[in-house]
Amino acid sequence: MAYINENLLKGESVVYQTNLHWIIFIKPFLLLFFCFILILLLSDIEIMKWLISPFFLYSLAWAIFVFFKYITTEFGVTNKRVLIKKGLIQRDSLEIFINKVSGIQVNQSITGRVFNFGTIIISGTGGTREYFDNINNPLTLRKHVQEQADLT
Repeated sequence: MAYINENLLKGESVVYQTNLHWIIFIKPFLLLFFCFILILLLSDIEIMKWLISPFFLYSLAWAIFVFFKYITTEFGVTNKRVLIKKGLIQRDSLEIFINKVSGIQVNQSITGRVFNFGTIIISGTGGTREYFDNINNPLTLRKHVQEQADLT
């Protein structure tokens, strides 16, 4: 979590850090696996290899994209701010002081409850609302934001 640690203010310390949940890898890897199996099973039929190969390449590119999204996204709570960073080359970041957070909402599907991931919606006092999907341990993140808000 280099971005968060590199952008701490004087007297600021990290209370909690998390990242995206591994569930984001399921769809691209299932498609990749399915294409790979079809290529192996239909290897005798030359035309089928040519028909399936573009789907295999697409799923491989999708898996690589998801991997980079996973490693370049950071979520953190400090004793002063909530920090969220997405992206490597094109970077999107949200840094909001704890006392400016007017609300934090967690949305979880049944699958999200079972595997402990969900969407966080952070509302700021200026009326801003930011959505962040597929966060690992969203309830713990919310708890740490609320705890830090109580301390300020």
